[in-house]
Amino acid sequence: MNATATPTKIPVVTLAKVEYNERFSQETNCFSADVLVDGVPIGRVGNSGTGGGDDYFPFSVCDRLDEIAKMMPLLYPEEKWENNAELLVGVIFADWLANRDLKRALKKKVVFTTAEGKIFTATGFKGDELAQLLAKGEAVLKAEFPKAVKILNLLPYEEALAAYKAGTARA
Repeated sequence: MNATATPTKIPVVTLAKVEYNERFSQETNCFSADVLVDGVPIGRVGNSGTGGGDDYFPFSVCDRLDEIAKMMPLLYPEEKWENNAELLVGVIFADWLANRDLKRALKKKVVFTTAEGKIFTATGFKGDELAQLLAKGEAVLKAEFPKAVKILNLLPYEEALAAYKAGTARA
C-alpha cells in the first residue's frame, strides 16, 4: 500500500490587544498581548523590557507556541537557531510594531526608500498639504526628494510594508 503523508497545517498565531511601552523598553520590548491560535485566544504573553525572556499566562501558552514554532521553517535560517515560542513571539511582535509604525508614518509623512534600501521620511506637512503633494504623483515626488527610489505612500500597503521592513531591518 502506498501511503502519502498529509501535510500538517501550521496553526496561525497572532497577537491581539497589544500594549507596548517604548519608554520602559530597555534591552527587550516591554509589551503584553493576547495570544490567539487560529483566531482563538489561548492566553497572554508579555515582557518587562529589561532583557529577560517572555512571560506566558498560563504557562501552557509557551508549550503550545513551542509546538507550533517547531512545525515552521526556521525563523532565523542564517543563525540556524531552533524555533521556539520566544522566537515566534519576537517575529510576530516585530511585524506588529513595523505595521503600527508604518501606518502612523504614512498619515503624516512622505516615506521613501533610497537606492541603498534605507527608509527616509519627510515631515512638516500641515493640514492637507501631504495629501495634495501625494496627489501630484510619483514624478513630482521624486523631483522633490531626489534620493527617493520608492515612495511607500503610493504603493499598495503590503508592498509598502515589505519595503519598510526591509529598510528598517538595515538600520
